Amino acid sequence: MIPDVLTPTATARSAAIADLLDALEGVVGSYRDLPERERARRCSAEAERITGELALLLSTTRSRLSSTFERRGPGG
Repeated sequence: MIPDVLTPTATARSAAIADLLDALEGVVGSYRDLPERERARRCSAEAERITGELALLLSTTRSRLSSTFERRGPGG
């Protein structure tokens, strides 16, 4: 069950995911509206840059999530 009130940790985690989704939307959007032939050419030419950018986004988000993880004590 999702609580009605978010804790500061939950809010920080939510913000990290929202930022990730916004950034992914930006990357996808820059290719989505291209004509099919142009999209295929650009994706091929920019494959390393695209995958590197996505890897960086995922790594950054995972780091943000790790730093906000609620640590529980013994038995919790």
